[in-house]
Amino acid sequence: MDSVAVAERVERIVAVRDDSSASDDLIESGLVAVREVQAWVDAQQAALVSKLSSDGFAEARVANAAKTSIGAANKSTQRAKTLGATPKLAETLGDGQTTAGHVDAVTRAAAQLPVAQRGELFDRVDALADVAAASTVEQFARRVALEAKRIQADDGIDRLTRQRRNVRASSWVDADGMWNLRGQFDPVTGVRLASKLATTVEALFAEAVPEGCPEDPVRNRSSSPGMPSPL
Repeated sequence: MDSVAVAERVERIVAVRDDSSASDDLIESGLVAVREVQAWVDAQQAALVSKLSSDGFAEARVANAAKTSIGAANKSTQRAKTLGATPKLAETLGDGQTTAGHVDAVTRAAAQLPVAQRGELFDRVDALADVAAASTVEQFARRVALEAKRIQADDGIDRLTRQRRNVRASSWVDADGMWNLRGQFDPVTGVRLASKLATTVEALFAEAVPEGCPEDPVRNRSSSPGMPSPL
């Protein structure tokens, strides 16, 4: 999509926005134009980010220019790398046929694969550019995830190995000052972790109900971990 096409869409957006009697269909067309312009902008950002030198300060420069966080800037740099490896997908983004969400779905799937297999995923995804253009982000993400699983299966990686590679854990402090924990674990690690947690809970309740524990017998044991399902 060239600058003339972008300008036409901007004019359409403004015209629909200023039309007090615009129909729902006309408003929807304006929203489509917004999506197309946003996709074009995201493509230009990725192209500019890819031109930055990789001296360790790229994310800082992106964050400063976009007035955003380092985390968001890192997402932009990863998106630029994905687009660099998928030229047909990059073209659909620049034409407003896909969105940054489609590209980010590829980035996430690639991160689950060993470095040696990511090139294969990028090649397969690039061949699916037309599919991406006709799909929602969620639909395309499922297709990309399927391709990643096929690559792993073709390479002889069994299910447990894939699950172990997908182990994740994160923690954060919420607005109430409570420490939160979220994680996903392969079945073997999960069984061991659940067993240790269950043993700790049983020890805490062995002699008396711990101080500060809810009086309701159901609630005060509700956090006792269950055993994960087998493979």
